Amino acid sequence: MKDATPQWSLEQLEAWGYAPLQTLNPGQSSSLQTLQGIDGPEYWFTFQNFYVITRYNRSPLYAMAVNQLAQAIASGVRQADQAR
Repeated sequence: MKDATPQWSLEQLEAWGYAPLQTLNPGQSSSLQTLQGIDGPEYWFTFQNFYVITRYNRSPLYAMAVNQLAQAIASGVRQADQAR
């Protein structure tokens, strides 16, 4: 894995041809990770939290699993709140 330290602004990554799929703070420092997806390579903008997770375990797949688990938990909490 290359260094996960956020090194570039999103503006710089966009100038290089990488566009986020959602609205993000353009001045926020980011890194770019390439992971193998089902249909080929996937490019992920990663931030300080990804870097912190990879300090514990250097595997980008581990960090992505932590991210996906956090999203699932947050989604479940939102759904539970809406059901009330």
